[in-house]
Amino acid sequence: MCFSRVSDSGIYSLSMQDYGRRVACGTLDGNLTLVELSDRLHTLQKNEKTLITAILEREMRREKILEGRNRELKLKEKMEKAAALRAEKAAATEEREEEENLVKKAEEDFWSTISTERNNLEKRRAKAKKQNVPTNNEGEKAAPVE
Repeated sequence: MCFSRVSDSGIYSLSMQDYGRRVACGTLDGNLTLVELSDRLHTLQKNEKTLITAILEREMRREKILEGRNRELKLKEKMEKAAALRAEKAAATEEREEEENLVKKAEEDFWSTISTERNNLEKRRAKAKKQNVPTNNEGEKAAPVE
């Protein structure tokens, strides 16, 4: 097989004539070259059509397999993103619930302390009342008036 350079610039178009015996090559720089091919390059050989068909079918199956694999990868990636998003939402919800529980506990502790202090104040007032000792608003002995 012999190779021949048609042009230094790239080939822009090709056109076949005379059942593939002649090929016109148009280049990017505007030149046109006519190439005449040997009989072995333009005449079909024995089983050539069958072989080419088999090659094309094999490539078509390969392409379908690759497309299926790409679809699977995209689906897997989409499902992983969805799972990560669900996990992130669950973590945020759990954190928010934990914060709410801490606030509720703080409120309960606050009101428990207030209730305990009120009870203690009432007990001190009741005790002072039994002893006839004047007290201020906080249940403590009042300072003597001079």
